[in-house]
Amino acid sequence: MCKEAILKVPICGRQGDTMNPITIPFFYNNDTPIDITNWEFKISIQNSQCKEVKLYDMTNGLSIIDNVLVWNFGSVLDIVPGNHKFYLKSYSLEYGEMTMIIGDFVVKPLKID
Repeated sequence: MCKEAILKVPICGRQGDTMNPITIPFFYNNDTPIDITNWEFKISIQNSQCKEVKLYDMTNGLSIIDNVLVWNFGSVLDIVPGNHKFYLKSYSLEYGEMTMIIGDFVVKPLKID
């Protein structure tokens, strides 16, 4: 298919705050949508020591709605504060397992209780 994409703009949030879901559509180079309806996804959030601090998967925070991956953070963002990296991996029968997107995920501490 292709090598992973590196997200140039970080995803930012504040621990304990609500965060809107992120929708991620996938397209071939010719802008044709990729059918992901039978794919599995995982997103690993890792700290600066490469230790996983949060895992989202198809049973926890990730779903496919109308052929678009939806990343939902629950009622509040519960990731420890820090400058993290996220890795979005997919698995499909056609392409096997691939890292598709890598990016920064910055979580600021809770400002007010």
